[in-house]
Amino acid sequence: LDNNLTIVKILGKPGPGPGEFLAPSNITFYKDSAYICDFKKNTMSVFDPAGAHIRTYMNRERPESIFMRRKQDGVLVMSTSFKTTPISCYDLAGNYSGGFGNIYNKYVPANEKRINVYNVRNIQPLGDDNIVALFRSQPVIEVYDYKGNIKLVKEINDIKYVKEIYETINNKPETITFLFRSIVTKNNHIYVLAQHVYSDNTFMNLILEFTYSNNDLIYNKCYILEQTSGTPTSYACFNILNDNKIIAFNWLNKTMDVFNIVGQ
Repeated sequence: LDNNLTIVKILGKPGPGPGEFLAPSNITFYKDSAYICDFKKNTMSVFDPAGAHIRTYMNRERPESIFMRRKQDGVLVMSTSFKTTPISCYDLAGNYSGGFGNIYNKYVPANEKRINVYNVRNIQPLGDDNIVALFRSQPVIEVYDYKGNIKLVKEINDIKYVKEIYETINNKPETITFLFRSIVTKNNHIYVLAQHVYSDNTFMNLILEFTYSNNDLIYNKCYILEQTSGTPTSYACFNILNDNKIIAFNWLNKTMDVFNIVGQ
């Protein structure tokens, strides 16, 4: 997309074949190439600047998130639902070079076999030396170094301030689910797309801002992504633009929505 959100290039197409996607989950860039995960096909596909498919690698189950490691040329870091090493490292040829990460299934009932789903993380680089990992199905944030040492695990079941503000203004019913959707980092700042799901089947979408300092996560503020139409709004991912605007993808309406950053 260009700055006006007009489509200028399309990579791949729907389908099961090489260079095609069933469920593209994340994208990163290295030099002039794009690396794209597909969590249904368990693949990573590479495209050149013209949008032509170069090659596809098979990898571990359900690749969810990917980025190129800073300060170390040509190392891809990927999150998967693989039981023993859910955060994995690959070279540019798609060869696995090691991994780490803990299985976290605290909220999975004993009679349900959903460890893999609950173990999927969204990951981003945090500065030059760390990785921040966000659980999609649970409000948990982790910080690792690149040797796999875990430096922080923090559960955020709710932000009391956020809940009070929103329920006072909108008189919403009680929250039945509070979960995280995606994450963006800038230097030592962490921005999390979170979602309240209410008992009347409506959503509240939030961007929570944290600072990582001295191996702790400090909550700064929240930005409420106000619903602008009469239809339900549920955002799956977002980014922060250069002019301090938030762009978010509404998967229910299939729209890209842009917001001014206004902290509550």
